[in-house]
Amino acid sequence: MNNRISLSTNINEAETKYNQFGKVDPYPEIVPSLLNSADIFDYVAKTGMIFPFDKSCLKPASYGVKMQGEYIYWESIDKPAIEGRLEDVTETDIDGDKVFILKRDSIAFVGLEPEFKIPDYIAARFNLKIKHVYQGLLLGTGPLVDPGYQGKIYIPLHNLTNNDYKIKINKPLIWMEFTKLSSNNNWNKDYLKNQERVGEYVSFDLGKIKVKRNLKGYLADAHNGAILSTMQGLQSQINKNLKETQRLNTDSSKATTSFNRAILVSMIAVGIALLATIIQTYSIHSKTIDYLREADKRQIEENLKIKNQESTIIELKSKVSELEGQLRNKRIIQ
Repeated sequence: MNNRISLSTNINEAETKYNQFGKVDPYPEIVPSLLNSADIFDYVAKTGMIFPFDKSCLKPASYGVKMQGEYIYWESIDKPAIEGRLEDVTETDIDGDKVFILKRDSIAFVGLEPEFKIPDYIAARFNLKIKHVYQGLLLGTGPLVDPGYQGKIYIPLHNLTNNDYKIKINKPLIWMEFTKLSSNNNWNKDYLKNQERVGEYVSFDLGKIKVKRNLKGYLADAHNGAILSTMQGLQSQINKNLKETQRLNTDSSKATTSFNRAILVSMIAVGIALLATIIQTYSIHSKTIDYLREADKRQIEENLKIKNQESTIIELKSKVSELEGQLRNKRIIQ
C-alpha cells in the first residue's frame, strides 16, 4: 500500500486536508524552526497550506509566490482608481510574457496567486525577489502572516524610482518563508508542559477577515481614498492647482496672477517636502552623534575604571612588598 503524501489537485481537497491538520501537527518530529524546502513541501501536501502549489518554485528555505487576481493603483488624487485583474492584462515584454507595469514613482496593490490556509503552528513572512530589490523597488513587508490565517494575501509594491518596470506575471514575485512555532498541547498532544506554566495559546480571530475578503475590502478598511507616493501626490496637487487656476481665470492678467500664485504654492509645497526630508536627515544625524557621544562617554568611564583598578593593584603590590620586607626583617632578628 502506498502511503506517500501528494499535493492537492483542487481547492476542495486542500480544504479537507486543512480541516484535518490545521489544528493538529502531523509532523511533531520537525522541531520548531525555519522550515527547509522538504518540510515546506510535506506540510503543504499534508495540510493544504498553499493552493495551488508549484514545486519548481521552491528554494532551500523559501517558496516563490506569483501574482494573480486583483490589482489597483491611482495616478492622481482627482482621478478614479485604475483596477482590474492580473490575468486579464495584455501587455507583454520582449520574451512575450504577460507583464504588470509598475509605473515610476507609484504605489500599486496586487494579489498573490495562492489561497493560503496557514496551520495554527506555522507563521509566514515574505520579501521581494532580489532582482526587484536591485531595481530599487520596495515591498510593504514586516507584518506576520498569522498562524490560522485563511484567505488571499495582497501586497503593496512601491516604485520610488524614475523608471517604469515590467513585472512578469508568470514568475515568482516574492519569496515566502515559513517558521514552525514552539510546541503547544493544542496541536501536539504529546508535548509535556511544565505544570507551573499558566499561559494559554491565543488563536487567530477569523472574524477579522470575514468582512474584507478582497483587495477593496482591505483598502476600504485602511483608507477611504487614493493612495499615492509622496512625490506623485505632490505632482498631482500641483497639476490640480494649475488646472483650477486656468479654469477660474479668463482674463489674461488675472490668469497670470493666479498662475503665479499656483506656482508659488507649488514651490512652497516642494520646499516643505524638502524641509521635512532635511529635518528627518538631521534627526537621524543628531541621534547618531548622540549615540557616538554616549559611546565615547562610556568608553572614557571604562578607561577610568581600568586606571583606578590599575592604581589599586599597584598599591596592593606595594603593600605586599612592604609586608614581605617586614617579614624578612623579623626572620633576621629571630
